[in-house]
Amino acid sequence: MALWSVLLISGTDCLAQRLDFATASGNPEPPSRDTTVPHFLIPQTVEPERGFHLTAAGITIPAALIGIGASGLSTNSPMYKLNHSTAKEIYEDHPHFYTWVDDYLKYLPAAATAALEAAGVKGKHTAGQTAIIYAISYAIMGISTEAVKHIARETRPDGTDDLSFPSGHTATAFASAELMRLEFKDTHPLLAWSGYLAALGTGALRMYKQRHYAGDVAAGAGVGILSTEAAYLIYPVLQRTFSRKQATPKVVLLPAYDAQWKTAGVNFTYHF
Repeated sequence: MALWSVLLISGTDCLAQRLDFATASGNPEPPSRDTTVPHFLIPQTVEPERGFHLTAAGITIPAALIGIGASGLSTNSPMYKLNHSTAKEIYEDHPHFYTWVDDYLKYLPAAATAALEAAGVKGKHTAGQTAIIYAISYAIMGISTEAVKHIARETRPDGTDDLSFPSGHTATAFASAELMRLEFKDTHPLLAWSGYLAALGTGALRMYKQRHYAGDVAAGAGVGILSTEAAYLIYPVLQRTFSRKQATPKVVLLPAYDAQWKTAGVNFTYHF
């Protein structure tokens, strides 16, 4: 701050001297660019993003969903009884229900967000920045759900395995929906919430396919929302850390998660 003050005062004094000389000689001197200031001292047009402010609702709502879902792991809890009675009723009404829609519907809000921003619809970030934030969210969500699945060991309603809690599909869908909400909540409020329709649909389909109980879906929703909230907190920190105060950053770090092989890592890119 002190350096900028010195430069500003020096520039002002120089300009005043030029104006005084021009008035005395009667020959006004056209303004010229001052090239004495080093380039690295000139403020850049692209600045790191200011920190994301997490709201109370952003913590309490998903935390409550996770807590409600987790209570269903206890055989004596009301949620456990609700899980099994709901699954039984769904199976009796739709014993042969099957669809593959949920495998793609979970990605719809995130894909729509990136497409809209790429098309020029104003959001909080550019399409590229949004992709990085979603990659961070997806990595957090994927690692979290897989870790809890192998700890909880809850048998699925269809009995195929014991990785029912929490619902990974639902976590992915709600992470995508929260991404869409945070990107457009200030510019397009109605559009911002539309992603939650796809998220709710994904959760319902997982229950109808006998892949998850209601508690699994509730917990998955909470994990997904929290993952995106965390990504919005992490992204500005990474941006400030790796920013070189230039239009094109040289270093790009992208978290990566492979659901098939259940591995996580970081993609590192350096532009020469």
